[in-house]
Amino acid sequence: MIGRLYQQQVTIEPFTGEGANGALYGAAVTVRCRVQEAETYKRGRDGSADRHEVTETTTVYMPLATECPPRSRITLPSGQVGTATEVHRRAVPARMAHLEVHVV
Repeated sequence: MIGRLYQQQVTIEPFTGEGANGALYGAAVTVRCRVQEAETYKRGRDGSADRHEVTETTTVYMPLATECPPRSRITLPSGQVGTATEVHRRAVPARMAHLEVHVV
């Protein structure tokens, strides 16, 4: 049922570990998904608007069986490349089961 919402595609290079020269990734896989982008506005610690911060967040929803460990490299439909920082398996209810990945 949730598969009808997957109208976009991302490319995932699953994180496999660390090597002598940095992160190692598995073979790239293209996955159908739904990408949701948002901007968040935060005021400064003292509450002033002078010291504010705007951050972009991207959440990708994909089939539950998708292999995407944290630190995987993800290429979004826009061509932007990011890193999976959080991965959540949402399995209840079963017909809505999906993988939720936060990308920065």
